[in-house]
Amino acid sequence: NSANEIQRLSEDLMAAKNKLASWEDSWAQAKQACDAWKKEAEESAKKAKEAEQNKLEAIMKMEEAESQLSRLKQEIEEIKADP
Repeated sequence: NSANEIQRLSEDLMAAKNKLASWEDSWAQAKQACDAWKKEAEESAKKAKEAEQNKLEAIMKMEEAESQLSRLKQEIEEIKADP
């Protein structure tokens, strides 16, 4: 009977629409999570780059201090050697 067939097709269509809506919700949630992870990864990479720059600056300052200490030690030795 065609009325039954129309009813069945209407129910199938409604089920397909509901499934599609569910998939779209899942897709939106997955995209939101992915976007958040991407942003977090970008922020972490930026912080890592800044930390590396700070490390390099600290190494340079330490090397400068060691050089200055070496010069001062040398001056002290020269002063001690001169009577």
